[in-house]
Amino acid sequence: MKRHHLISALVLAAALLVIPVSSRHITLKDAVETPRDSSVVCVIALDGQPSGSRKIEVNRAMLRQYAKTMNYDAIISVVKKGENPLDSLRDGKADIVVRYFADSLDSTGLAQSRVFHDSTVWVIQDGNLDRLKEINGWIMTMSENEMFTKMRRSILQGITISDTRISPYDSLVKIYAPKMGWDWRLLSSLIYHESRFNPEARSSRDAAGLMQVRTDKISIDSLMDPVINLEFGAQYVARLQEMYSKTAADSLETIKFVLAAFNAGESRINDCITYASKHGVDPGYWDNIVELIPEIPNFKGNQTIAYVTVVLQTWSDYRELFPD
Repeated sequence: MKRHHLISALVLAAALLVIPVSSRHITLKDAVETPRDSSVVCVIALDGQPSGSRKIEVNRAMLRQYAKTMNYDAIISVVKKGENPLDSLRDGKADIVVRYFADSLDSTGLAQSRVFHDSTVWVIQDGNLDRLKEINGWIMTMSENEMFTKMRRSILQGITISDTRISPYDSLVKIYAPKMGWDWRLLSSLIYHESRFNPEARSSRDAAGLMQVRTDKISIDSLMDPVINLEFGAQYVARLQEMYSKTAADSLETIKFVLAAFNAGESRINDCITYASKHGVDPGYWDNIVELIPEIPNFKGNQTIAYVTVVLQTWSDYRELFPD
């Protein structure tokens, strides 16, 4: 980046991220004691992100802009170890909790917004439908706002001028992505949403490693090796690519079906395709399947629909921030 562009980006980022002293280092206990008539109490709960990281600062900026637009005073804190912000949300001690979309959510008494481009959602109390509509409307407007997009990008780039990679596994990803017929940033996006680039991640369903692979061919411990994990994961995605390229209308639609199958399992997605065909709907387009999913027995597909959307959104972000 040229020097004058770098300076401009940093100045813009600094201007957007100035936080009043009264709003810094606030805890959930502090938030409870704050008058709530014209304020919105927000908690950023992004596991693994230290306070001051680029992801935290982007979300802090979004919350501040939302509050400014809606004429609220924003009271923003970052969750501390041992705190459960969702309980505070249920108890009325917080108004909005920012979380990763991919994190599991006990939805009792809670509702979440549409997904932001940085793969986060805003969680609020289920009964506050007016605020949910307000938030979703604001997110939609901001997602289409060129100035806001530039602001967000400037913050990301300004904070990470020396950061030239998506993850420590870029070199490996660039080896295995072509074997799948994928852009390396798309594979990085999938890995991000599966494991947050944690090679030792493991799910309750015995999915393990970077791509959260499940196989009975080798041990779980072996899947913690990034090379082995990417090898098995790439083989599986390549097989899905070949399978769905016969149904999907084009290469992008193929990717959507592959992501859906990676998330929900190929048998469920195949059932969806069969259902669409039987009902006279063109099964080559993922959006057509999305419209039918509420009718399909034994498949609550909302999580899969959102997964496809958010992985593609992250892919788009990666392509902007890390040009090939």
